[in-house]
This record gives sequence, C-alpha cells and structure tokens, in this order.
Amino acid sequence: RIGQTEVCHLWNLVSKETREGAVFQRLFEKLEEERAALGGKVFDILGELLAVVCVVAYILTLANAIWGFLDRQLLVLQILDIVRAYGSLALVAVVGMEAMSKRNIIFRVVFYLAIAVIVVFLFFPETYQMLLGMVA
Repeated sequence: RIGQTEVCHLWNLVSKETREGAVFQRLFEKLEEERAALGGKVFDILGELLAVVCVVAYILTLANAIWGFLDRQLLVLQILDIVRAYGSLALVAVVGMEAMSKRNIIFRVVFYLAIAVIVVFLFFPETYQMLLGMVA
C-alpha cells in the first residue's frame, strides 16, 4: 500500500467444499497440466524465474545502497525489500517442491512440514518464543 511503513502479511485461508476451495483445486489441476506439458519441469521453470527475480532484486538493492538512486518512499524499493527478505525462502520452497515431487510421500510430507514450520516462525516470531517457553 502506498505510504504504508509497516510490513503487511496477507494470508489466504481456503476451506474444502467452498467456491474458493474449488478455485484453489483448479489452480493445482492447471499446475499439474503444466507439469505434464513441460515434462515435469514446471517447478524448474518457476524456480528459474524466481532465481532471476531474486538476483535482480539483490543487484538493485546493492546498487541503491551504493549510489542511492531510489527514494526510500518509492514502492519499487519497498517491493525490492520484500523480495530480498522472502525471495530466498520462496526459492527454496519451489526448488524443494520440484525435488520432492520425485520422492515418496513420506519425504514430501516431511519437507512440506519443515517449510510450514519455517514460515510460521518467520511470520509469527512470538510462536517461536512461546514454544521455547513451553520447553523450558
């Protein structure tokens, strides 16, 4: 949002047997069709695109830190900050999903759970502190 100074996280929760659930399921079906059409390379292509976006964001951020050509209030710089902060996690998730798509269900479930835990702790650091309080 223009002028917003705090990070805003949006979460889309989707329930089964709802219109949104049907749309979400259709998205997965389309991804599966793309995977089949691309010979199983859909996550490779997504990973490659995401890697390029991350590299460009890092280069622009570094260049801006040196030469200061972008105003701090510009939306472009805010988007670069978000890509820089969360792009690596997204890249790991996409590349990991490609690798796990070739493994059995146990490996996939473990990977998905690990990514979910990382996302929860990243976006909700108080959860990590609460967990540490329960263990201690």
